[in-house]
Amino acid sequence: MNLVCCLLLSVPLLACQGRAPAEPTSKVPVGPMTAPVKPVIAPVGPTTAPTGATTALPVTPVNELPNGYTLVTRVEKDAALNYAATLMVPVAQGALAVDDEAFNAVIGAFIRQQVEAAKPDAGTAGATTLEVWLIGFNVSAGVIQSLFREQTFTQGAAHYNHGFLTLHYDVVGRKRLLFTDLVPFTANQTKQGLCDVINRHEQGLDAGETPTGGLTPKELVPSLNFEVRDQKLVIYPNHCCADEGKTHEVPLPLVKAFLDPAVAGKFGF
Repeated sequence: MNLVCCLLLSVPLLACQGRAPAEPTSKVPVGPMTAPVKPVIAPVGPTTAPTGATTALPVTPVNELPNGYTLVTRVEKDAALNYAATLMVPVAQGALAVDDEAFNAVIGAFIRQQVEAAKPDAGTAGATTLEVWLIGFNVSAGVIQSLFREQTFTQGAAHYNHGFLTLHYDVVGRKRLLFTDLVPFTANQTKQGLCDVINRHEQGLDAGETPTGGLTPKELVPSLNFEVRDQKLVIYPNHCCADEGKTHEVPLPLVKAFLDPAVAGKFGF
């Protein structure tokens, strides 16, 4: 089912560098999400990519969702800024009973956040587009995880900007879960400590050895895009030009000391 909503907006974005979304004030949820998920019950009708998509990415949108969920395409335009945003997102229709409204409200806030973050600056000469596709969706008892591919482009720019976006819905708490809900840093379990563990793992170093480069503490913000899948923590730092080298993976047991046990349990760990 496609739902098209056009809305005039106002604010701005840079041609080759998207403005980072404002930190969400609500918390976010749990569950793996990278590969498109098989239907839990009966699939809802397949949905195609957003009309008029201009992707330079090899994107394969999810085309089946579990029973009770469906894909909709939201289109928002600002003629004054020559800006158009097209987002393919999941919505609940009877899947969560009384909780449908809460899930859909979290999705609505996510849409607003992305649309506002990608707006061009006033006076930007070329047309600016934002495109967001759902490429992974996983429903569990604790968390609903959604993985998106996003792309922005301003006419006349040297290239597209693209990356990953994630959204985690806490089924019991009826709210969005953030990275810092899963990893609540403390005086003993610091951002630098987590970076060292992840970087040593990726660089094949032993405990106590000093890694070179890799993940940095400044990247570990509450709105960091991440997922939990196959008993691994996957981190997608905000980046430009689909530089997949900046995606980090680490087995959950290696970072167990940094995790909030209750929230990790929602993710099945």
